[in-house]
Amino acid sequence: MGFLDRFKRKKEQEEPRPQGGLQAEFAQAPLEVQQIVRQLTQPLTDPRQEVQRLRLCERALALVDRKRLPQLWASLQGEFANSLCQTPAGNRAENLEGAIAAYRAALEVRTRADFPVQWATTQNNLGTALRE
Repeated sequence: MGFLDRFKRKKEQEEPRPQGGLQAEFAQAPLEVQQIVRQLTQPLTDPRQEVQRLRLCERALALVDRKRLPQLWASLQGEFANSLCQTPAGNRAENLEGAIAAYRAALEVRTRADFPVQWATTQNNLGTALRE
């Protein structure tokens, strides 16, 4: 077993996966949400595409029930916040306020105890947004 395999196995043992994990929640999501998530994973070719990403996130969040699919909901909140931070459109201060609110919402699910890596990433992104 190589280093990468040992690292992955250790991470799997350290990080609990409540309620079946993100992939399981993705599989339970409505088809429209699955299609949106696939679009969100595509790389941007133009910064102006962030506006479209914002709309996609808003639509997906409207369709995802936080109580039924909490990890997916938190991931979409994080993606929405990232897009708000990066979009060239709109009022910068309002975008940052929205991003901060979305990161904080994601942290309600992404707790340090349950999802330490995602929690740390979201905390870092929140700190960056607050600093700006």
